[in-house]
Amino acid sequence: MPKQADYLVSGLWKSDGVVTHYLIHEMTGDNAWNHGEKKTVAQVIALVESNKTLKTVRWRYQQVDWSIGASVHVVNANPKYLRTNADGIISDNLANLIRVNAVA
Repeated sequence: MPKQADYLVSGLWKSDGVVTHYLIHEMTGDNAWNHGEKKTVAQVIALVESNKTLKTVRWRYQQVDWSIGASVHVVNANPKYLRTNADGIISDNLANLIRVNAVA
């Protein structure tokens, strides 16, 4: 089966309420991905703008597994920012990803 996305995002870092970095994983197969790398918001925006696909991935506690979620796109505001496609599932939005700086 083909990969569901080029990259997955599983977490984020915030400073003073503003997202500064994301935890990004390169997908290696349909349901497989590498360890995460900390990337700045600008680096992730550049990935998406270079036609790489990016989706959220979240831990499902009751099922004890990971679930690939919503697609992520760039909003061309000033400054540019990332946003998930509206799919009606709040838990796979970027705002609901794990705050890595809170657990690191």
